[in-house]
Amino acid sequence: MKGFRPHTKTPIERTPASARVYHELRRRILHGELAAGSPLSEIEIAGELEVSRTPVREALRELLSDALVLDGRRRQCVVADTSPELEREVLLMRTALESLAAREAATVADESGSDVLHLIMVRTRRALAAKDVNAALDCDDEFHQRLAAMSGLPIVADTVRRLRGFARLIGLKKGWHLADLRRSADEHEQIIAALESGEPDLAERLMVDHLKTGSGEHGRQ
Repeated sequence: MKGFRPHTKTPIERTPASARVYHELRRRILHGELAAGSPLSEIEIAGELEVSRTPVREALRELLSDALVLDGRRRQCVVADTSPELEREVLLMRTALESLAAREAATVADESGSDVLHLIMVRTRRALAAKDVNAALDCDDEFHQRLAAMSGLPIVADTVRRLRGFARLIGLKKGWHLADLRRSADEHEQIIAALESGEPDLAERLMVDHLKTGSGEHGRQ
């Protein structure tokens, strides 16, 4: 993989069927059920998910635009892999964009937005108590994406969503640890407090620290 290239194409119009296929394939990739390099057969996917090949093709096009899959041999898509260069680029981009989002969110956050973040944290703690790593990571994704959406910066929010996919691929390769996910959850609570108190400088700094410590990315080896 040559590195992250921002999505610049016109957004793909997805039918309900293609949306379902997209979310299911994305879930399997991010949960590690489809390993890096795994081929993705349109015929097999269509048969398993009981859809025609058209929505599968549309879903794969969007996963290609997310760079979660790549064109392989004989025009068959394969699950993307990561590299140290990609990891560095993703961290730099996430730090810049998510710290900006946290800062902006702190200036406009309202009670309803905070309530949603608190509900995400309740589900996060429940997943951690059950030692359900994938559920905890899904909540982690939801937290970061929701916070980015609260910033009122839609392009930033969409880019953050795409970068979260890369972060999950990187974490799958390095390994996840519950202790790091618990620490990440504690840091999320601190960020929420900064949003609720309307402290943009603090929210920005906490997000930078959260990402650079590695606990917001993956477990340390």
